[in-house]
This record gives sequence, C-alpha cells and structure tokens, in this order.
Amino acid sequence: MTKDIDIAEQEEMYEEDKEQRVKEAVKNGMDEIEARQAIEDEANHDPAKGPFLE
Repeated sequence: MTKDIDIAEQEEMYEEDKEQRVKEAVKNGMDEIEARQAIEDEANHDPAKGPFLE
C-alpha cells in the first residue's frame, strides 16, 4: 500500500511542478499552449536521439 501512496504522491508532485512551470513560462510572455507543448516535448524526449534542442 505505501508504494501506491508514494507513486500517487510523486505523480501529484510532478503535475504540480508542471503547472508551476507553465505559469512561470506564461508570466515570462510565452503562450500557454506552447509552454505545455515544450514541457511535454522535453519530458518525452528520447535521449538515444541525442541532446534535446529547443
């Protein structure tokens, strides 16, 4: 049971962090959709394909 709770907590923290990053990007002048896409692209980048370039 504790493992399930830990995973749930980690997922919640990840979502909160992601939302915070989106808010920060929007505050700095980036479009919200672009900010969300950039975060998803970074999270889903395959390191075998080389460095992540923005």
